[in-house]
Amino acid sequence: IVRTPHNLRLLGMLRPTRLLPKAPYFWEGRAAFHRSQQGLSDQVVSVRELGERELVSVGTTTKTLVVEGYLTHNCDARVVAALSGDTEFAKRFEEGVDAHEITGRAVFGDSLYYSDQGTYRQKAKIAAHGWGYGMQAKKLSRNLRIELDHAYEFMEFMRRSYAKVIQWQDRVRQEGERGYVVNRWGRKMPVDEGRSFTMSPALHGQSGTREILFDGLISLPDEILRMVKVTVHDAVVLSIPLGRVDDVSKLVVESLSTTWNGIEFPLSVGKPADNWFAANHG
Repeated sequence: IVRTPHNLRLLGMLRPTRLLPKAPYFWEGRAAFHRSQQGLSDQVVSVRELGERELVSVGTTTKTLVVEGYLTHNCDARVVAALSGDTEFAKRFEEGVDAHEITGRAVFGDSLYYSDQGTYRQKAKIAAHGWGYGMQAKKLSRNLRIELDHAYEFMEFMRRSYAKVIQWQDRVRQEGERGYVVNRWGRKMPVDEGRSFTMSPALHGQSGTREILFDGLISLPDEILRMVKVTVHDAVVLSIPLGRVDDVSKLVVESLSTTWNGIEFPLSVGKPADNWFAANHG
């Protein structure tokens, strides 16, 4: 968890031209990263200007880079549905249902939502993820630039519609007050003091996605595992030999697609390409 003074964080986010040359003055010698559970922090030793450069490059000259990721794009929310056992919340992930559309209509109303569905569907994702991890009405109002009353109405809609999710959130928040929560693998996940309200549900959602992904990867033959270049949250990137893209992709989909506590986690496959961006799954 990054905890820097607000002025340093603002400098990093806005990157003002006038102040960037002074970055060493602001950063060097500062304790920039703090891990409260261990009582440790990291010190910035030096800051150097490197110019613009590519930070991450995952590619292949054979143009057979394939990205396979969970089709939902809201896998964390499906994990919450599985953990909470909320059958009403689970309906958001049934075939043919657009969970973000449900959220968008609840936040903006039908008239405004359908006036520019593409834009408001994207904004609805902020509301859905924010609510799932404990965002309150005032912050939601600021982030979406909606009236505070509308934000409160949305929160009440979610509370009324998904009572078991609320109960699950309250339960894991209480558990997190001891300093950690435990995932289904038995791993203790540290929770910062005073931050259980947001961290505990978030840790379960994010960890659950990774658990499902790696449960599937573990079941793959070693030959296929050697093709894995990188995993990114709910996606896995593979470099597959020419002539084997179809059969390997099929095997990966079969191994990683799963159902957990009645919630389906289907996998989608992107088109083969020579770089990560172009291969990104749909």
